[in-house]
Amino acid sequence: MYRLEKARSPAQLRAALPETGRATRRDPSVRGLELLGRQAAATWYFRQTVNGRRLRDKIGAWPAMSHASAREAVDALIARRATDAAATSAEEALEKELEARRRRATRTGEVPTLAEIIGHWDHDPQTGRRIFAHGLYDHLAEKKSGAKIAAGMLAFFRPFLDTRVNRIDPLRFERHLRQRAEEAPSSSKKIIGTARPMWRWMAKNGWAQNIFDLVETPRVQDGTRDRDLRPVELAKIWIASHEEAEIPGAIIRAAMLTAQRAGDVLAMRIEDIASENCLWRISAAQTKTARDYLVPLSDDALAVIAALIGDRTAGYVFEGKTPGRHYNGWSKLSARMKARTEDLEPWTPHDFRAALV
Repeated sequence: MYRLEKARSPAQLRAALPETGRATRRDPSVRGLELLGRQAAATWYFRQTVNGRRLRDKIGAWPAMSHASAREAVDALIARRATDAAATSAEEALEKELEARRRRATRTGEVPTLAEIIGHWDHDPQTGRRIFAHGLYDHLAEKKSGAKIAAGMLAFFRPFLDTRVNRIDPLRFERHLRQRAEEAPSSSKKIIGTARPMWRWMAKNGWAQNIFDLVETPRVQDGTRDRDLRPVELAKIWIASHEEAEIPGAIIRAAMLTAQRAGDVLAMRIEDIASENCLWRISAAQTKTARDYLVPLSDDALAVIAALIGDRTAGYVFEGKTPGRHYNGWSKLSARMKARTEDLEPWTPHDFRAALV
């Protein structure tokens, strides 16, 4: 077989090929690179054995692809296959680790808690960002890191974090989903959608049955809520807020007067209140649009805020029991307020926005 010793020009390659029929010319400097054809037309091929399999790839047509370009294409193909092989090895290593965990769990009865499952992330070697080691949410890597996804699920499933996943009560889990869907429909829909593949992954590993096959998930309608609080209903909620302690009651009244999200109201800081201009600045870190947002404050809203601030010049307006932290009992506060206004049609604090915006 005639062998090519170095990169040849088109004229040299044409002279090396027959006028009729077909012949193969191999490149000794790039093992596996071949030129098959005749002077009128030929094709570059690359032969390689990978994991015991003999592969033959078409690199390109000659003379459109020169000898030097064919060598570069082969180098790129070899590098790509090496990367794919490394990824495959990593996946195989992860699968072996999971299989070992399954065997250990079967042998010793060790099943991870929900917090351990949610916190099972790793670092992406290419981007350096935290991603889930089980690869469930890699498609969200451009929008959110694994740490942010985990933080959302840790907050949503807080009552079950210390429970082993095979011991989570489906009835209690279903009640929790319904309650959260009523309190925060939009975020609940996103978290439930994110959690479904995680439970399928747990079932695959033999840790727990897919709990979403056992419960009825609440249906959350897209778009705006249909509930519009009437003035008389708002008045009853306002009166009921005075039955609460000073800080919880003030939180409800501030949410009603500003028509802002509960999380923003709870995180309100004294230094963000400009009393002279009657404005409240919500920082970009809190807003969905990642931009600072100015909220006009009425005299009533300023009065509610001023009553809590007193002589303080910094810190959270609605202080919690832990120093340096804001009030952290919104879910229980919301439940108490609904109980105090049980004569009204079902409502959530988020309805203040629809009624006042």
